[in-house]
Amino acid sequence: MKINYLGDFTFSQKEEINKIINYINIDLALRENNHFCGTGLGGNNFQLLVLSSLENVCSPLYNGVFILTDPKCPFESKVCWGAQFLLESSPTIIREKLDLAFENLSRSLTNYATAMVTSLEVLKNSFSDHKGIKYNDIPVYSKEYAENTPYNKIFLDAIFCVAKLADDIDNGLTYNYYTIGNFLSKIPLDMVLLTFRKVLLLDRIVRASIDEHPAFSKLINDINKIIL
Repeated sequence: MKINYLGDFTFSQKEEINKIINYINIDLALRENNHFCGTGLGGNNFQLLVLSSLENVCSPLYNGVFILTDPKCPFESKVCWGAQFLLESSPTIIREKLDLAFENLSRSLTNYATAMVTSLEVLKNSFSDHKGIKYNDIPVYSKEYAENTPYNKIFLDAIFCVAKLADDIDNGLTYNYYTIGNFLSKIPLDMVLLTFRKVLLLDRIVRASIDEHPAFSKLINDINKIIL
């Protein structure tokens, strides 16, 4: 989720707000019943996918967090974050206010996020059917890619990369590890956590010692530093 700033902000304020938003993203990417990490409220993948698909704006003029919806063009809606609210509130309070902001979410956005969460569940539950899938080239993260690729496409590329990693682990292959790890290390950590949970699964991480492999160890450590 990228934050656009309206108004005057110091570098340190932007840095702190980005850190807070990153924490919230990771917290939302956790399992819904994980009450042991982050805020302890459990994840909310539905909210994460909606937030990441909309424009997010932070301003000193906003209070709390709310979603300005456009009934005619729901994906032109935007999430408004109050600067002081983010800087002065605990992550738990931010999550609670976020729940309130989602109470009147449009049906189109609700259907979109539900479909994305469902697709991940389907992929997780039927991954064995993907043996022998024809993979294209693993995406390369570049400045041009970062500037021109929408969130939804990056998320789909992340799913592809992690599905490829899962397939390689199942077939005892390791030669793509560094290419996949390099791409995943550049994208938002919440995407990595969500796709690891839904597609790669803990069994493969443990079986292949992914957390100890140089291609992924720093990535996993960075996630653990935030939520543990």
